[in-house]
Amino acid sequence: RDRDHGRDRRDADDRDNANCRLRRCVRARIPPCALRRRRDRVGRSVDCNRAGAQDPPSRGCGSSRAGGRHVTPVATTSIRLPAAERRQALVETALRVFSEGSYRGTTTAEIAREAGVSEPILYRHFASKRELYLACIDEAWHRLRALWEETIASEPDPANWIGVMAKSYICLGDAKTVTVADLWMQAVIEAGDDPEVRTFLKRHMREVHDYMADVIRKVQAAGGINPARDADAEAWISLAGGLLGTIGRRVGLLKDGDFESIRASRREWMTGKKP
Repeated sequence: RDRDHGRDRRDADDRDNANCRLRRCVRARIPPCALRRRRDRVGRSVDCNRAGAQDPPSRGCGSSRAGGRHVTPVATTSIRLPAAERRQALVETALRVFSEGSYRGTTTAEIAREAGVSEPILYRHFASKRELYLACIDEAWHRLRALWEETIASEPDPANWIGVMAKSYICLGDAKTVTVADLWMQAVIEAGDDPEVRTFLKRHMREVHDYMADVIRKVQAAGGINPARDADAEAWISLAGGLLGTIGRRVGLLKDGDFESIRASRREWMTGKKP
Protein backbone atom coordinates (compact mmCIF):
# COMPACT_ATOMS: atom_id res chain seq x y z
CA ARG A 1 0.00 0.00 0.00
CA ASP A 2 2.85 2.36 0.85
CA ARG A 3 4.43 1.71 -2.55
CA ASP A 4 1.11 2.33 -4.32
CA HIS A 5 0.57 5.49 -2.31
CA GLY A 6 4.06 6.74 -3.19
CA ARG A 7 3.51 6.01 -6.89
CA ASP A 8 0.17 7.87 -6.87
CA ARG A 9 1.81 10.79 -5.12
CA ARG A 10 4.58 10.96 -7.75
CA ASP A 11 2.00 10.81 -10.56
CA ALA A 12 0.09 13.70 -8.98
CA ASP A 13 3.32 15.69 -8.64
CA ASP A 14 4.13 15.02 -12.30
CA ARG A 15 0.72 16.31 -13.37
CA ASP A 16 1.11 19.40 -11.19
CA ASN A 17 4.54 20.10 -12.69
CA ALA A 18 3.20 19.68 -16.23
CA ASN A 19 0.34 22.07 -15.51
CA CYS A 20 2.79 24.60 -14.05
CA ARG A 21 4.90 24.43 -17.20
CA LEU A 22 1.77 24.84 -19.30
CA ARG A 23 0.74 27.96 -17.38
CA ARG A 24 4.23 29.42 -17.78
CA CYS A 25 4.08 28.79 -21.54
CA VAL A 26 0.72 30.54 -21.77
CA ARG A 27 2.05 33.53 -19.83
CA ALA A 28 5.09 33.58 -22.14
CA ARG A 29 2.70 33.76 -25.14
CA ILE A 30 3.90 30.54 -26.75
CA PRO A 31 1.39 29.64 -29.51
CA PRO A 32 -0.98 26.76 -28.75
CA CYS A 33 0.37 24.84 -31.72
CA ALA A 34 3.73 24.66 -29.95
CA LEU A 35 2.13 23.33 -26.78
CA ARG A 36 0.02 20.54 -28.24
CA ARG A 37 1.25 17.05 -27.64
CA ARG A 38 4.19 18.16 -25.48
CA ARG A 39 5.34 15.27 -23.33
CA ASP A 40 6.26 15.53 -19.70
CA ARG A 41 9.21 13.69 -18.28
CA VAL A 42 7.21 10.54 -17.56
CA GLY A 43 5.96 10.27 -21.17
CA ARG A 44 2.40 11.53 -20.63
CA SER A 45 0.90 13.84 -23.27
CA VAL A 46 -0.22 17.32 -22.38
CA ASP A 47 -2.80 18.77 -24.70
CA CYS A 48 -3.05 22.49 -24.09
CA ASN A 49 -6.65 22.59 -25.29
CA ARG A 50 -7.76 19.83 -22.90
CA ALA A 51 -5.87 21.58 -20.13
CA GLY A 52 -8.10 24.61 -20.69
CA ALA A 53 -5.43 26.88 -22.14
CA GLN A 54 -6.67 29.93 -24.05
CA ASP A 55 -5.17 30.76 -27.43
CA PRO A 56 -2.80 33.60 -26.55
CA PRO A 57 -1.97 36.34 -29.03
CA SER A 58 1.22 35.48 -30.84
CA ARG A 59 3.67 37.71 -32.67
CA GLY A 60 4.33 34.79 -34.98
CA CYS A 61 0.72 34.40 -36.11
CA GLY A 62 -0.04 37.55 -38.07
CA SER A 63 0.60 40.33 -35.57
CA SER A 64 2.49 43.37 -36.76
CA ARG A 65 4.49 46.24 -35.39
CA ALA A 66 3.40 49.80 -36.14
CA GLY A 67 5.04 52.81 -34.57
CA GLY A 68 6.78 50.66 -31.94
CA ARG A 69 3.49 49.08 -30.86
CA HIS A 70 2.34 45.52 -31.35
CA VAL A 71 -0.87 45.46 -33.37
CA THR A 72 -2.92 42.29 -33.56
CA PRO A 73 -4.97 42.42 -36.77
CA VAL A 74 -8.66 41.85 -36.88
CA ALA A 75 -9.53 38.28 -37.80
CA THR A 76 -10.22 37.99 -41.48
CA THR A 77 -12.08 35.50 -43.61
CA SER A 78 -10.58 35.09 -47.05
CA ILE A 79 -11.50 32.97 -50.02
CA ARG A 80 -8.69 30.78 -51.29
CA LEU A 81 -7.55 32.12 -54.66
CA PRO A 82 -4.87 31.02 -57.12
CA ALA A 83 -1.57 32.78 -56.44
CA ALA A 84 -1.79 35.07 -59.48
CA GLU A 85 -5.35 36.16 -58.62
CA ARG A 86 -4.45 36.77 -54.97
CA ARG A 87 -1.47 38.87 -56.00
CA GLN A 88 -3.62 40.92 -58.38
CA ALA A 89 -6.27 41.43 -55.69
CA LEU A 90 -3.61 42.66 -53.26
CA VAL A 91 -2.25 45.13 -55.83
CA GLU A 92 -5.73 46.50 -56.56
CA THR A 93 -6.41 46.95 -52.85
CA ALA A 94 -3.02 48.56 -52.28
CA LEU A 95 -3.62 51.00 -55.15
CA ARG A 96 -6.75 52.24 -53.45
CA VAL A 97 -5.24 52.39 -49.96
CA PHE A 98 -2.07 54.18 -51.11
CA SER A 99 -4.09 56.70 -53.13
CA GLU A 100 -6.34 57.45 -50.15
CA GLY A 101 -3.41 57.87 -47.78
CA SER A 102 0.33 58.04 -48.34
CA TYR A 103 3.28 55.76 -48.92
CA ARG A 104 4.87 56.38 -45.54
CA GLY A 105 1.62 56.36 -43.59
CA THR A 106 0.20 53.17 -45.10
CA THR A 107 1.12 49.86 -43.45
CA THR A 108 1.07 46.35 -44.86
CA ALA A 109 -1.22 45.38 -41.98
CA GLU A 110 -3.76 47.97 -43.17
CA ILE A 111 -3.57 46.75 -46.77
CA ALA A 112 -3.95 43.12 -45.69
CA ARG A 113 -6.97 44.00 -43.56
CA GLU A 114 -8.61 45.86 -46.44
CA ALA A 115 -7.91 42.90 -48.73
CA GLY A 116 -9.48 40.49 -46.22
CA VAL A 117 -6.32 38.45 -45.65
CA SER A 118 -3.72 38.08 -42.93
CA GLU A 119 -0.44 39.96 -43.14
CA PRO A 120 1.63 36.76 -43.58
CA ILE A 121 -0.39 35.98 -46.73
CA LEU A 122 0.51 39.42 -48.11
CA TYR A 123 4.19 38.72 -47.44
CA ARG A 124 3.98 35.48 -49.39
CA HIS A 125 3.49 37.61 -52.50
CA PHE A 126 5.51 40.74 -51.70
CA ALA A 127 8.73 40.84 -49.69
CA SER A 128 8.16 44.42 -48.51
CA LYS A 129 5.87 47.42 -48.69
CA ARG A 130 8.27 48.93 -51.22
CA GLU A 131 7.91 45.94 -53.53
CA LEU A 132 4.13 46.16 -53.30
CA TYR A 133 4.19 49.90 -54.03
CA LEU A 134 6.37 49.44 -57.11
CA ALA A 135 3.97 46.73 -58.29
CA CYS A 136 1.17 49.32 -57.92
CA ILE A 137 3.07 51.75 -60.17
CA ASP A 138 3.44 49.02 -62.79
CA GLU A 139 -0.26 48.20 -62.53
CA ALA A 140 -1.30 51.86 -62.92
CA TRP A 141 0.84 52.14 -66.04
CA HIS A 142 -0.50 48.91 -67.55
CA ARG A 143 -4.05 50.17 -67.02
CA LEU A 144 -3.28 53.51 -68.64
CA ARG A 145 -1.52 51.87 -71.56
CA ALA A 146 -4.47 49.51 -72.10
CA LEU A 147 -6.82 52.51 -72.07
CA TRP A 148 -4.67 54.33 -74.62
CA GLU A 149 -4.46 51.27 -76.87
CA GLU A 150 -8.24 50.98 -76.79
CA THR A 151 -8.62 54.71 -77.47
CA ILE A 152 -6.23 54.58 -80.42
CA ALA A 153 -7.97 51.52 -81.85
CA SER A 154 -11.29 53.37 -81.86
CA GLU A 155 -9.85 56.47 -83.59
CA PRO A 156 -9.35 55.89 -87.33
CA ASP A 157 -7.39 59.11 -87.95
CA PRO A 158 -3.83 58.88 -86.53
CA ALA A 159 -3.66 62.67 -86.54
CA ASN A 160 -6.09 62.64 -83.61
CA TRP A 161 -4.31 60.00 -81.54
CA ILE A 162 -2.37 62.34 -79.27
CA GLY A 163 -5.46 64.45 -78.65
CA VAL A 164 -7.72 61.54 -77.72
CA MET A 165 -4.99 60.05 -75.53
CA ALA A 166 -4.67 63.32 -73.63
CA LYS A 167 -8.44 63.56 -73.26
CA SER A 168 -8.73 60.02 -71.89
CA TYR A 169 -5.98 60.76 -69.37
CA ILE A 170 -7.77 63.90 -68.21
CA CYS A 171 -10.98 61.90 -67.78
CA LEU A 172 -9.14 59.53 -65.42
CA GLY A 173 -8.28 62.46 -63.18
CA ASP A 174 -11.82 63.80 -63.31
CA ALA A 175 -13.09 60.36 -62.24
CA LYS A 176 -10.74 60.41 -59.21
CA THR A 177 -8.94 57.37 -60.59
CA VAL A 178 -5.39 56.97 -59.32
CA THR A 179 -2.95 57.47 -62.20
CA VAL A 180 0.66 56.52 -62.73
CA ALA A 181 1.60 60.20 -62.38
CA ASP A 182 -0.09 60.29 -58.95
CA LEU A 183 2.10 57.40 -57.81
CA TRP A 184 5.23 58.93 -59.36
CA MET A 185 4.67 62.10 -57.38
CA GLN A 186 4.00 60.20 -54.18
CA ALA A 187 7.12 58.07 -54.65
CA VAL A 188 9.39 61.06 -55.36
CA ILE A 189 8.10 63.04 -52.38
CA GLU A 190 7.94 60.25 -49.81
CA ALA A 191 10.51 57.70 -50.94
CA GLY A 192 12.86 59.66 -53.18
CA ASP A 193 15.77 58.98 -50.82
CA ASP A 194 15.44 55.23 -51.40
CA PRO A 195 18.02 54.16 -54.04
CA GLU A 196 15.90 51.22 -55.17
CA VAL A 197 12.85 53.44 -55.66
CA ARG A 198 14.89 56.01 -57.61
CA THR A 199 16.31 53.31 -59.88
CA PHE A 200 12.84 51.91 -60.49
CA LEU A 201 11.35 55.34 -61.25
CA LYS A 202 14.07 56.18 -63.77
CA ARG A 203 13.49 52.91 -65.61
CA HIS A 204 9.72 53.21 -65.40
CA MET A 205 9.48 56.82 -66.55
CA ARG A 206 11.83 56.02 -69.43
CA GLU A 207 9.51 53.16 -70.44
CA VAL A 208 6.49 55.49 -70.50
CA HIS A 209 8.49 58.12 -72.39
CA ASP A 210 9.58 55.60 -75.03
CA TYR A 211 5.98 54.51 -75.53
CA MET A 212 4.85 58.11 -76.01
CA ALA A 213 7.72 58.86 -78.40
CA ASP A 214 6.84 55.79 -80.47
CA VAL A 215 3.21 56.93 -80.76
CA ILE A 216 4.33 60.42 -81.79
CA ARG A 217 6.57 58.98 -84.53
CA LYS A 218 3.67 56.89 -85.85
CA VAL A 219 1.47 59.99 -85.96
CA GLN A 220 4.25 61.89 -87.76
CA ALA A 221 4.50 59.10 -90.33
CA ALA A 222 0.74 59.40 -90.88
CA GLY A 223 1.04 63.16 -91.40
CA GLY A 224 -0.70 64.12 -88.18
CA ILE A 225 2.27 65.86 -86.51
CA ASN A 226 4.80 68.23 -88.02
CA PRO A 227 7.83 66.08 -88.96
CA ALA A 228 10.12 68.87 -87.73
CA ARG A 229 9.07 68.20 -84.15
CA ASP A 230 11.44 66.09 -82.07
CA ALA A 231 9.48 63.01 -80.93
CA ASP A 232 11.65 62.38 -77.86
CA ALA A 233 11.40 65.99 -76.68
CA GLU A 234 7.64 66.07 -77.26
CA ALA A 235 7.25 62.84 -75.28
CA TRP A 236 9.01 64.40 -72.28
CA ILE A 237 6.74 67.43 -72.54
CA SER A 238 3.72 65.11 -72.55
CA LEU A 239 4.96 63.43 -69.35
CA ALA A 240 5.49 66.82 -67.77
CA GLY A 241 1.91 67.69 -68.68
CA GLY A 242 0.70 64.60 -66.83
CA LEU A 243 2.60 65.64 -63.71
CA LEU A 244 1.21 69.17 -64.02
CA GLY A 245 -2.28 67.71 -64.15
CA THR A 246 -1.64 65.72 -60.97
CA ILE A 247 -0.42 68.78 -59.09
CA GLY A 248 -3.23 70.91 -60.50
CA ARG A 249 -5.90 68.50 -59.28
CA ARG A 250 -4.38 68.09 -55.83
CA VAL A 251 -3.99 71.77 -55.00
CA GLY A 252 -6.77 73.21 -57.16
CA LEU A 253 -4.28 75.06 -59.34
CA LEU A 254 -6.08 74.69 -62.66
CA LYS A 255 -9.61 75.88 -63.33
CA ASP A 256 -12.26 74.24 -65.48
CA GLY A 257 -11.26 74.54 -69.11
CA ASP A 258 -7.55 75.04 -68.44
CA PHE A 259 -6.67 71.53 -69.54
CA GLU A 260 -8.63 71.98 -72.76
CA SER A 261 -6.79 75.23 -73.50
CA ILE A 262 -3.43 73.58 -72.86
CA ARG A 263 -4.36 70.64 -75.07
CA ALA A 264 -5.45 72.95 -77.92
CA SER A 265 -2.22 74.91 -77.68
CA ARG A 266 -0.13 71.74 -77.75
CA ARG A 267 -2.06 70.42 -80.74
CA GLU A 268 -1.45 73.65 -82.66
CA TRP A 269 2.26 73.47 -81.90
CA MET A 270 2.66 69.80 -82.84
CA THR A 271 0.58 69.92 -86.03
CA GLY A 272 1.60 73.40 -87.13
CA LYS A 273 -2.06 74.17 -87.80
CA LYS A 274 -4.48 76.47 -86.05
CA PRO A 275 -7.65 74.78 -84.75
